[in-house]
Amino acid sequence: MTLIDRYGNPLRAPQKQVLLEEQSAPTLTGVRSIWNEQVASGLTPAKLARILKESGDPGGDFRDYLTLAEEMEEREPQYRMALAQRKLAIRNLSPVVEAASKSARDKDIAASVQRMLGTTAFRSTMMHLADGIAKGFAVAENLWRMDGSSWTLPRIVQRDQRHFQFDRITGRELRLRHDGVFEGVELPQAKYVVHIPTLLSGLPIRQGLARTACWIFMLKSFSLKDWMSFLEIYGMPFRVGKYGPNASDADKRALLKAVANVAADGGCIIPESMLLQFIETKAGAAGDNAFKGMAEYLDEQFAKLILGQTMTSDDGSSEAQANVHDDIRLLILRADGDDMAATVQRDVVDPFVAFNHGADVDAPQVTFPVPDPEDVKLLMEATKTFVEMGGTVPAGPVREKLGWRDPVEGEEVLGGVKKEEPAKGKVPEDAAEALRRLFDRAASPLSISADDITEGFAEEMSAEWEEQLSPLTEAIRKAMARATDFPSMLKALEEIDTGDVGIGARLAAATFVARIMGGGRDG
Repeated sequence: MTLIDRYGNPLRAPQKQVLLEEQSAPTLTGVRSIWNEQVASGLTPAKLARILKESGDPGGDFRDYLTLAEEMEEREPQYRMALAQRKLAIRNLSPVVEAASKSARDKDIAASVQRMLGTTAFRSTMMHLADGIAKGFAVAENLWRMDGSSWTLPRIVQRDQRHFQFDRITGRELRLRHDGVFEGVELPQAKYVVHIPTLLSGLPIRQGLARTACWIFMLKSFSLKDWMSFLEIYGMPFRVGKYGPNASDADKRALLKAVANVAADGGCIIPESMLLQFIETKAGAAGDNAFKGMAEYLDEQFAKLILGQTMTSDDGSSEAQANVHDDIRLLILRADGDDMAATVQRDVVDPFVAFNHGADVDAPQVTFPVPDPEDVKLLMEATKTFVEMGGTVPAGPVREKLGWRDPVEGEEVLGGVKKEEPAKGKVPEDAAEALRRLFDRAASPLSISADDITEGFAEEMSAEWEEQLSPLTEAIRKAMARATDFPSMLKALEEIDTGDVGIGARLAAATFVARIMGGGRDG
């Protein structure tokens, strides 16, 4: 299988100098400057519409849009919290590397890839790449190193999306901004990790969730501004100044100044001919609740947009709702994990294998699986019920589910008291007692005294006891032969069923004879 890059081109032999040198470092001036003007201040619907139009066209300028997306995270707590929840969930996914085959070479390759992806530095890279969820794409630069004849990837440097641009024809090929190059510079193979999550059909720059969130952000900004204005005058009397018909312009200006300053200064002076009144406002809590309700509604829209639900970012209602919302969270996380695995496979793992082992070598497959949440309480209840019914469960997996390790020899433990094993050749007391009770129940009906019945009848009963009890004794012998331990022996004995062996009929006859003989003596 020939390895390919993000555009479907076969991976070529690495250009050593390009891969080893840093290519997209920011600068103080120029098109990759670290300085950017603020956009969120004074945001209006007209200004926002212009920003979105400029950024949404193929090859359009999206620097203002990306700056606005960054400022929204800085200014809006709910937006930042929701994005952080989704990014952190991706960051905490553990990579699983599966070898291309069971051969020793493929297993060694998979092990080397697992070591490369299992570092905390790579987790930070995943956190940066997850920013593509908000902005539509994210970029990191691979800084390769040669160790003898082997290629290693010790550093993956995070890059600002504003230092890149899409081509002006398709709007899908990412290029590096460069001074004097209007179309930008083509990105070399295996030099960059470009993460474009699948969130929406269309151009990558239009897929980011920030494109929708910016409208919510603007509306909430207006709502909060109006709320602050309301709180500034809420509870304060409305001031009305009155002037007479003969008041001059200077008098009017003086009265207006007095009305304006009375709230802050708490006092003023006015001519005797003027009147200043305070009219109590009666807006009450209704106005305050209206602004609060609007702000909370917009917060919920942030959570729905980014997390697909609200219960992991706010209070919930019921357990059923919580289960549904948790299912949605897992669906989104699994989709994010699949997108991240595709990016890491294409831009990190495949080049690493191609450079070190050849482009025709099958690379191991990387996944970021999301385990199903497990109800430990339900698991323990099911385990307890199963054991009480006679089933056996290995302790190791149960301890692993609960997070406990196996106790070492001599270590103090809680619970788990074991019964002493009986010595070989010695029947346990409870086993002997069970056998005695069983034989007593079988033999006691035939314990008939010769004093109570005639001698002939007693001899007949004595001659038949072995024949009468043979089915029962044979069943006991077979049950004990099948048993492998004491519990299985008890279970086998309890299941013995010999049907009607005639003991009841013989017992009735003996009782009848005994009563006749007893009645004769009394008479």
